[in-house]
Amino acid sequence: MGDRALRLFAQILEETTREGDITARLGGEEFVVIQPGMSAADAVATVERIQLSLAARLEVGDGPTFTSSFGVSDTSMAHGFDATLRIADAGLLAAKDQGRDRWVVGDPQMATELSDRGRPRGMTRDLVDPEHGPTVLPERI
Repeated sequence: MGDRALRLFAQILEETTREGDITARLGGEEFVVIQPGMSAADAVATVERIQLSLAARLEVGDGPTFTSSFGVSDTSMAHGFDATLRIADAGLLAAKDQGRDRWVVGDPQMATELSDRGRPRGMTRDLVDPEHGPTVLPERI
């Protein structure tokens, strides 16, 4: 069932993102979507399309039911990919803390608090060119 859920989610990401956007599995059940040239506010529209598409597919399908939570950031919030990703990760954790199946735009203060709590983050340096646009970090639960 987990593999089916991952395939469904990956298919929805492919259908709802633009050509030229970069999607990658970050680890476990976390994914990252890089959308060059988009602000966090614009990226939220993508997140909402993902959520609507997922809800529609889960409603009619016979696959596993799951929720999706998202953290959103953009390059105006930090310098470099790692820092931008940390902000999106902080938004993701806030979304999960608020009840899951939602999105939160992260901010640098949230990322600092997350870092202070010691949340590890790895595998980010080689994913994309740090000059790319906003990061949308969804996690399926």
